[in-house]
Amino acid sequence: MSKKKWLPIMGITILLCAACGKEQIPAVNQQESTEEVQETLQQTTEESAESVSVRIYFSRIGEMGLESAEETLNGLRPETIISHLSLHNITSIDTKVNSFSEEQENGKKILYLDLTKAYGEYVNTMNEQSEDLILAALTKTFLEAYQADGLMLTVEGKALTTAHQTYDFPLDGKMATEEVESQESEETAEPVEYTIERREEQDGEQLQIAYPVIGGLADTDMEELFNGKITDYLYAMYDPKSTNLLTCDYEVTWQDETSLSVILRGSLDLKGNSRINQFATAFNFDFVRGDNNRLADMVDVETMVEKLTSFKDCELVNEMSQEEFEEMLSKHFPNLSDSLSQFDFDFKNILLVTPGYSYRTEDGIGLILPLTGEDRDYMEIRVNNL
Repeated sequence: MSKKKWLPIMGITILLCAACGKEQIPAVNQQESTEEVQETLQQTTEESAESVSVRIYFSRIGEMGLESAEETLNGLRPETIISHLSLHNITSIDTKVNSFSEEQENGKKILYLDLTKAYGEYVNTMNEQSEDLILAALTKTFLEAYQADGLMLTVEGKALTTAHQTYDFPLDGKMATEEVESQESEETAEPVEYTIERREEQDGEQLQIAYPVIGGLADTDMEELFNGKITDYLYAMYDPKSTNLLTCDYEVTWQDETSLSVILRGSLDLKGNSRINQFATAFNFDFVRGDNNRLADMVDVETMVEKLTSFKDCELVNEMSQEEFEEMLSKHFPNLSDSLSQFDFDFKNILLVTPGYSYRTEDGIGLILPLTGEDRDYMEIRVNNL
């Protein structure tokens, strides 16, 4: 399996700032912004009353990364998307759309978006890092909304030009600064020495768990962080007053000199519940970045979608039929691409709720897909030859 470049994704808010913390995207006058945005949204509503859900990308102050959230738009129109982006300061409040079109070029879908002069002036107030964030957020939002491969962004009919670059090429939503950091990280990555110890804990007949303990890391802070994530997850479920029995064991699915993938599987029997809940989660510890590798860091999400929907190179871990899996997948993950893009814990954003978990294997990637309101609590499948 080829290993993709790591692209950390973090952060939610209305404001962006430079890494130094000295330059911020200008705050918006809330009274003026609200009136103008509401006017734009009202105009769009009159033209199209059909509501659509679009994932909007943005960032937060002090974080050099992106976060996203699904927002309901009154019709899939570039004007509506721009209006929603302005609420997060990704575009200025007076940015308008001059024209928008879609073209097929060499088998790829390219969007052509021309904005008013106000956008060019807005971007030119940013330093390089903030500019990178703004363009990535706008691009990723449009590419996912229209399921496209590239975005040609112009201002008043000409390529967007800033003090840092002329954007006369299709944008793909990737952050240039993070790509450079990822390349440097891969080039300088060195083997990391560590150990894994099995630890078992018991509290009478209520707690019977086993989990891995990472040791031997030169970076003791990283070691404490990783081990703490495991125990925090387990003990967050355990309350002696309400628990009949919590059980857990683990499986190491991938281990090399720079990373470790671990699954925790168990059951939780709560007092007063009519059934015992089954649970599973996964961690992909990256000893180079000191973070958790998410699914989108390890594989191309669209390739994963194609494999799952066609059931190609797929191996079910649960005792269930292919037909049942496909039915549950369609029912609980209707926007599969969006869901997979948000898989796994983000250690730098503890408030982020993930729709599922992934783990690396020798042959590919495993997925844990939680279910609600079903006889089973989750599905588990392994996708090979990625």
